[in-house]
Amino acid sequence: MRRVNERRTWEEFMMEPFVIRQITAGKPDLIAASSGDSWDPTQGPDGRYYAASNDTAGFHGGDRNNVNFNVVEADGLSGATVNRMPEYGKQGEEKEDGRTWKTSGCYCVDGVLYLVAGRHCYGDESGDVRKRQTVINASILKSADFGKTWTRSESENYHDPMFPSDFCTPYFIHYGQDGAAPDVDNAQQYIYAVSNNGFLGQRRLLRPRQGAARPARGPEPARLELFIPGATACRRKTGHQMPQKPPTSSTRRSTAARQGPPISRLSGNI
Repeated sequence: MRRVNERRTWEEFMMEPFVIRQITAGKPDLIAASSGDSWDPTQGPDGRYYAASNDTAGFHGGDRNNVNFNVVEADGLSGATVNRMPEYGKQGEEKEDGRTWKTSGCYCVDGVLYLVAGRHCYGDESGDVRKRQTVINASILKSADFGKTWTRSESENYHDPMFPSDFCTPYFIHYGQDGAAPDVDNAQQYIYAVSNNGFLGQRRLLRPRQGAARPARGPEPARLELFIPGATACRRKTGHQMPQKPPTSSTRRSTAARQGPPISRLSGNI
């Protein structure tokens, strides 16, 4: 029998509750004159969809950059590039760390956009034995004008990342337009995000602390908690302080709470 771990077979694992066992998708609609990957669209208050794209010329051609930020019309059939984000480099352009900028999750709450950017190294160069694309040093950017301008700056994100570790590719869980959510999963109170640990691997769940009201202007980093996946659910990890500096290889093996600086510091950064 195939075993998920020392205790459970694959068949036992698949019979457990709250496990996603199958995902199906309908026929895709191609959006004309667009390019790039890693799109994670979020719906704004105007009904349009906002998303960054990576390794991309965005819409209607132009220079290919590491990141462009785009808007897709509500009909889903046309769009435009709002910001070519030249400070994040031409496609494939590396900095002193040998990595390029890429984005992951994008989320809109009350008309304010939040976007995650991190430092990526392609699989052929990462040194990973499985040639996986590795990621470190993520930060959350904020835009109050639908992507035309962003804070923090590229320089701040590079030299002082919000998560100087391998908590690197958070994707927000989308429940409804402009951050609206149905009355399920406490989604009217919490904002959820899920990340891997440096490449395709162990997932981590980030959400506001128990009892903290869902903020009106998006996630407040000072109220975030980390969850680590267990056998059947996510185990709650509380009372920890996230480290100031990237952990060493020995601490990476021994600590679950290693995803960035003390959370209280983050509230002033976005």
